[in-house]
Amino acid sequence: GVMAEEEREMHQTVIQTEVLAQTKELYEQRFALEARVMLLLEENNQLTRLITDARDVFDELVVQNTTTFITLAKNLQTESRQPEDKKEDHMLLNLMESVNFGVQLMQ
Repeated sequence: GVMAEEEREMHQTVIQTEVLAQTKELYEQRFALEARVMLLLEENNQLTRLITDARDVFDELVVQNTTTFITLAKNLQTESRQPEDKKEDHMLLNLMESVNFGVQLMQ
């Protein structure tokens, strides 16, 4: 009776020790994962900032280019040009103005 009782208690202690060890391990894994998630979120924020900066630079370049093209096209239209030249200028102007409008919508 007494022997069996002591054996049962010892067995239970072994089980409790194992459970505690596994629980500790799980907590450590959880903290490691949380740290990794925080790192990934920070990297994500940095990438988002880079993408936003790149978009702003791109938009600025498109606006500059489009403005230049529109000015160019308007200048070409004012000069003495053949009717077919004027038609081409007009198409260029329409294209550039629609690109400019698209860029403004994106911002």
